[in-house]
Amino acid sequence: KKLIEGRIDPAEPVVIVDDSISSGTAMFEVCERLESAGLRVEGGVFLVRFGWYGGFARARERGYHVESRSPDIRSAESVRFCLKLSP
Repeated sequence: KKLIEGRIDPAEPVVIVDDSISSGTAMFEVCERLESAGLRVEGGVFLVRFGWYGGFARARERGYHVESRSPDIRSAESVRFCLKLSP
C-alpha cells in the first residue's frame, strides 16, 4: 500500500496539517514515515490542541515547529470558549 502520494522532493520541507493534536502519536507516526522516505518535516499546523496529553509540547521538544488556531484546551470551559469562536 502506497502511503505517500504525489511528487516527492526531498529538497522541499513538509508541514503536516491536521484537525487536532492531543498526545502527538498520529503526528509522530506521520513524521516517522515521511522522514524514512527522505523528506524533512518542519512541523505541523492544527486547528485545535488538547493540552492535557502534552503532544504539542513534545512536538516542540523534538524540534518541530507547531502552531494551532485555538488556545490550549484543558477543560470543558475551554471547549465552550472555542465553540463560541466558531461561526
